[in-house]
Amino acid sequence: MKSVNNSMSNNSTKKPLSARLINVMKPGDQIKDVGENAGLNVSCNKSGVKTFFYRYRSPNQNLVKRVTLGVYVPEVRNEILDAPLGKKMLGLSSARQILTGLKAERKAGICPVERLNDESIKRGNEQKVNEKRDARLTMKQVVEVYLTQKVEDHLGSNGKIIIGSRKLKGQKETRRTLENVVGKSSPTGFGSLIAEEIGHTEIKKVISLIVDKGTNVQAGNVLRELKLAYSFCIGKFNPKGGFYLPEDIINPCIQVKEYFKEQGTKLTSNPGRRTLNDKELVDILKWLPQSKFTQISIDALVLVLLTGVRSGEAVIAEKLNFDLDKGTWFVLGKNGVERYVQLSDQAIKYIKSILENKNNTTIYLLPSKNGVPQKQKKLSEQAWVMRRDGDMLNIPRWAAHDLRRTVRTQLSRLGCPSPVGEAVLGHSKKGMEGVYDLHEYENECSIWLQKLSDHYDTLGTIERKFYEGFE
Repeated sequence: MKSVNNSMSNNSTKKPLSARLINVMKPGDQIKDVGENAGLNVSCNKSGVKTFFYRYRSPNQNLVKRVTLGVYVPEVRNEILDAPLGKKMLGLSSARQILTGLKAERKAGICPVERLNDESIKRGNEQKVNEKRDARLTMKQVVEVYLTQKVEDHLGSNGKIIIGSRKLKGQKETRRTLENVVGKSSPTGFGSLIAEEIGHTEIKKVISLIVDKGTNVQAGNVLRELKLAYSFCIGKFNPKGGFYLPEDIINPCIQVKEYFKEQGTKLTSNPGRRTLNDKELVDILKWLPQSKFTQISIDALVLVLLTGVRSGEAVIAEKLNFDLDKGTWFVLGKNGVERYVQLSDQAIKYIKSILENKNNTTIYLLPSKNGVPQKQKKLSEQAWVMRRDGDMLNIPRWAAHDLRRTVRTQLSRLGCPSPVGEAVLGHSKKGMEGVYDLHEYENECSIWLQKLSDHYDTLGTIERKFYEGFE
């Protein structure tokens, strides 16, 4: 292996390894760490894959040996640390932590290579016994194949990272969803069943138990993921020989899906229909400023009531998008649709009080303590805590999005024409109307949002308490 050029060589500069040094390595380069991390090396092969390895002298044979730690990844969020040594995906910090453990073994008189070889032989023997006992996959194993080879990021046969079919958040959620039914560290009763022997009856029992708890959406998610797991493994070649699941079996989830459809059992979410009447609005306008919502959440909910925007649009609002002189708020909404939200006099007054907070030096209207927007899900999380602790307003259950639905309903009650009400919410026109009618009703939205704010004033004033600092 050749070393990197002199300006980057650890041998010449005696500087510790850094992500910058590793990122600029070229095929054929090899660099090593120094100081307390001496022995940690990184090499770059012809394909550009960078590999960490530990080079040391064996305490038993006085021979120089090498143990591969894993493949370098530049971002910590892409690390895979629970894979076997040599198959891990590591950042520099994690590689150094593993190095510390291996050095401790060597200091104790244990040769890491010899220990790994012994473990490999032991695993190989156990694997042969398991293969002889039953070569067929359990339901938990099928799920694991689907997760590790399809859904999640993983290493390809060439050592390069293959991006999973879901984003990181989706990968975690899919694993959690499936492990709830097949087991995590050990299989459940369903997870231990042989996958190719399972019929639609067993799948139906699992889904029915979830439906009986009243969590139909979760039941639908589980059925969808089990169906995809089966589809992925049926007829897919298993490196150990044969297929994960035989080519000729029928996906049992298909029949289960049809069963629930025929029964009229809905496994998807129902559209929300909750809207607040005038009495409930009076109660919420009085209660909200004293509620246990954070000030950020209170402001976001009030902005929804005053403008009809989505709560997710309110929490990420940027200060430069407000023009209080013109009474507008530029919003990049759902699916990238741009619109100018019209601001009533009351909305301008409320937003102005937020902008006057001199402690807020960020670009955001409602920043959290770390200077970035609060996540929209925080609204539902805070509401859940208040319901748990008995601090929620004593009216029928409501959510942040119900306030947006309330805005639309209130506008209709006041006599607002339907096209204007839809424009207030930023809904796109459907069909040919969306092709030919390009009028955005901005003047009309301004008029009716003012009428809505005036109506709120007859129910109770919307005042904002000035607060110092960030929530």
